[in-house]
Amino acid sequence: MRSETLALYRPLRADIQRHLRIAPEHAERADWMAVAEILDIVQDGEVVADGSTVEMLTDAVLFALRASGDRVIDRYVAGLVDRRERAFARRIAKGTFSIWRVVGSHPQGGVWVDDALGTRKHKHLMDEALEKSASAGTFVAMRVFDAGPFLAGFGIVIPVSGLAVTMLRGVCRAGRPRGLDIVIYGHAIHGLSIEETLLQDLGPDRSEAYY
Repeated sequence: MRSETLALYRPLRADIQRHLRIAPEHAERADWMAVAEILDIVQDGEVVADGSTVEMLTDAVLFALRASGDRVIDRYVAGLVDRRERAFARRIAKGTFSIWRVVGSHPQGGVWVDDALGTRKHKHLMDEALEKSASAGTFVAMRVFDAGPFLAGFGIVIPVSGLAVTMLRGVCRAGRPRGLDIVIYGHAIHGLSIEETLLQDLGPDRSEAYY
């Protein structure tokens, strides 16, 4: 039943937001600057960002692989004392950023999706906003994680054209390109077309060159 799914999802959603509100406090200035430089949102040595740009920057900072070999989100998880809190945050840390194809509404709430750049197996994604706004066949870039009874989305959701997905599949035959989140965010922030960039024949492993 949809009501039962929502009863599970809404408290879980509140927990997700709480963790993602606190986790960025574990990022150092160097972490912010490194990602902001790649996204080209630094002016005179300071990050220039507001609104959705801040959301994209924050998500990228949390999940970017640092020179030390770990990520800010990993550092946050490791510092949690409560075992249940740590276990839940670890699930979030395992989140996957990809382009998801909305297959249709799920009878228990949310939508059916499949990974447009990975296995095409249908999965239950619980996201109330997407349920209301996305029609079947829509492609969206976002980060999701396995919440147990369903996938849960978090962070910002960015529409992607079918043509861009087709072109990305062509250059990503071995799987998702490294830094896909940075690629998507960079284009969204600067209003650039992924299709036009790919036509310039840039390789999928050169995320900083996509914009």
